[in-house]
Parts: sequence; C-alpha cells; structure tokens
Amino acid sequence: MCINLSKFSWEFYACWAPAEVAPESDRSPAAAIAVAATAAIPQLGFIHEDSGQSFILDIADLFRDELTVPCAFKAALAAEKRPNESIERLTRRSVGERLRRDQVIPTMIDRTKALFVEEKPE
Repeated sequence: MCINLSKFSWEFYACWAPAEVAPESDRSPAAAIAVAATAAIPQLGFIHEDSGQSFILDIADLFRDELTVPCAFKAALAAEKRPNESIERLTRRSVGERLRRDQVIPTMIDRTKALFVEEKPE
C-alpha cells in the first residue's frame, strides 16, 4: 500500500503549526498551557528565536516525534478510507484523542518544570 503524503502538513495545530496555518498566538495551544502552568516566559526560546512564542515552540518540539508523526500516518491512512474528510481534520482529531488519552499536557508541564530544576553539585 502506498500513502500519498504530498499534501499533508506534518505539524499538528495542537502541538505546532506553521505560520500559514495558524496565527502566532494560536500555534501551540497544548505547549502554551504547559508554559503558562509553569510560569515560564514564552519568549524565552532556546532553539526558536525571534518569536513571542519561542519557548512554547521549543516545548512543542519535544513532543513532535512521539505524538505528531504517528498521528500523521494514522490520519493519512484514514484519509484513504474516508476521502470526503480533509486530512487536516483527521489529524486534529487523531492528535486530540492522543492528547486526552495519554495525558500529554501534564507530561508537557512536568518536562517544562524539569528544564528549570537546579542540578546539585556532587
């Protein structure tokens, strides 16, 4: 079986979305919740720069491989079976299910907190 992913955007709106898909303030709602819950500064980017949401995008990137990519392939397969539904909608649903089922936002919060834990010298 061959799945055509040429029209598919790998990034998902809840975890990360390119600027042409969502305005900057809405690009990473799940990661934005984690950053806000830890009282971190959204502009404090380590990898991303020049964005009011740099740190949010950094946190979202921590989850891209384990969350977004599997959901992308699941959505691509579902799109072949349901051609009347857009792959973007199928992807949003798939990731939304994973966010709820796997309790991703609390995990994002824990990983964000871990970034700021002071290491004690031995």
